[in-house]
Amino acid sequence: MGHKIVFSGDTKPCDLLVEQGMDADLLVHEATFEDDHERDAALKKHSTMKQAVDVSVRMKARSVILTHFSARYPKVPALPEYLDKLGNVSVAVDNLSVRFDDLVLLPKLLKVFRELYQEELFEVQLRMEQRILREQLDEKQKQAVSKDVQPVKVEQASKLTRKRKSSEVI
Repeated sequence: MGHKIVFSGDTKPCDLLVEQGMDADLLVHEATFEDDHERDAALKKHSTMKQAVDVSVRMKARSVILTHFSARYPKVPALPEYLDKLGNVSVAVDNLSVRFDDLVLLPKLLKVFRELYQEELFEVQLRMEQRILREQLDEKQKQAVSKDVQPVKVEQASKLTRKRKSSEVI
């Protein structure tokens, strides 16, 4: 008996992929972006790790390998704890080779990857937290600027424009 293998390629979450891949034995899905980069993922027509996992759950895939991670991860992407809870999700690494019958073992490697790439994962986490702090600071600065700027009423703006025009004519 054959196996049903689904390969997503570069894509944002796609209902047609879920429909066509229903009950797949293996889903290989790209997960280019971290979970907090949904906007970037949508703009670039890619998926976050969480979106790829959601596709796999909706598809009822028996095994899932996440792949095609952004180059911002030199060796390994962030490996959220929810991956362990699913029990059927793993991540691709360079030169990964696995027999179909051994797919059930791959999710157990997440703990090994976390230990092996502890320093890299710390750096990934640190960069993510720094980015979040920068975004929060930017938002606070925007709010502060918008509070300092008093809105000009339409009537005042038209009076100012008329004054400028009349002084320019002279």
